[in-house]
Amino acid sequence: MKPRNIILIVLFFITTNSFSQIYGFKFGWSQPDYNLNSHNLSQYNNHLYQGYQYGAFVRTDSSRFYFQIEAFYQKAEETFLNEPGKPNFTLGVDTFNQHVVIQTINIPFTLGFRLLRFNHFDLRAYGGIQSSVTLSKKLTSLLPSTPINENMVENIVVKYIVGVGFDFYFISCDLRYYFDNVPQIKSTDAISFPYKDKYFNYSVAIKF
Repeated sequence: MKPRNIILIVLFFITTNSFSQIYGFKFGWSQPDYNLNSHNLSQYNNHLYQGYQYGAFVRTDSSRFYFQIEAFYQKAEETFLNEPGKPNFTLGVDTFNQHVVIQTINIPFTLGFRLLRFNHFDLRAYGGIQSSVTLSKKLTSLLPSTPINENMVENIVVKYIVGVGFDFYFISCDLRYYFDNVPQIKSTDAISFPYKDKYFNYSVAIKF
């Protein structure tokens, strides 16, 4: 087992057994359109980095500092193509049109600080790391050329997180910024698949 996974397991037991906890169910949305990297290519759409998510979390509730661990599901899909007449058509590369569907379970771990804390309101800031584990991947093609195969889809992608959030009674809302993530699809010698290395995530949760 990798050291990172051991650390996550240990921290999970710490958060669920050593402190009082807050539990909740969350619903989120990732939005890549607000990319902050001016050098990011825009050859293809970026739907692999946007979409709905749902899952659950547990958070310590004993002091201004807190740990939080989550697990949420996401289904992402995108069509990658290189066809004459389409934007950014590249000569010298085989024409192709492939639809990729990837389902992942995502496990973020964050360490945060409560900037303000009242009876029914918290204002929080935090940072952390997220592992995204691929559950399934489906590739379909409209043309004979298929430059993307299942081996090119990463099974585990690690992302870093900074964020802010607030709690009001039983509602918890967060704005996160993801960065320095590995491309979900590996590049080939002929084709480099662009990816969003910086993007935002919004979520709302019901906690109890």
